[in-house]
Amino acid sequence: VLGQERDPTRQAALLQTLQHGVQRAGAVLTQVLVLSRLDATGLNAANAAHDLIPAATTTTVDLGHLLRDRVEAHAMRAIDTGHDLGLACGPSVQVHANAALLHTAIDNLIDNALRYCPTGSRIDVAWGEQDGVAWWAVEDDGPGIPAQDQERVFKRFERGAGALDVAGSGLGLAIAREVARQQGGSLRLEATASGRGCRFVMRLVGAIAR
Repeated sequence: VLGQERDPTRQAALLQTLQHGVQRAGAVLTQVLVLSRLDATGLNAANAAHDLIPAATTTTVDLGHLLRDRVEAHAMRAIDTGHDLGLACGPSVQVHANAALLHTAIDNLIDNALRYCPTGSRIDVAWGEQDGVAWWAVEDDGPGIPAQDQERVFKRFERGAGALDVAGSGLGLAIAREVARQQGGSLRLEATASGRGCRFVMRLVGAIAR
């Protein structure tokens, strides 16, 4: 269609549509590759040497510093989309983990909140330690997820009924949960104090560095 269009104004609009489509396709493909390599390698260092899945190097990570870095990375997008993205104060929590994989999981949960919450929504990122278990969470005051969809959204290519009009792959939560599993932890959707929105919490069992 673009090749047949002769109106310069119309050409520009069609080109922009094409570029957005290519970007969306590229983002979906990247998520598919990440999930496929997580499946195939199981964090096997010999097979994981790829840009999308860094080698299975466990290091001591300051959870608060990592979360702050990822919130700062998404700050301009939040401003552009009219979201109130912030980082709560938390204690110093050092964990043994693959920082690159945690980075991927954090980005996916923040991206989900920015993508599916309406303009003006509040998104809070927090972390802490409870009963010897490190945790971090992304919580929003958006429309939330219906009870019947709350477990289904963690499955690959599945999206809640309220998300069908928003561009997305349905892979972000599946990847984040797989990261949690491979780090010996869990990722769950929990009730918020207000009863509105979503609160995704990742717990890293046995990961605290003493």
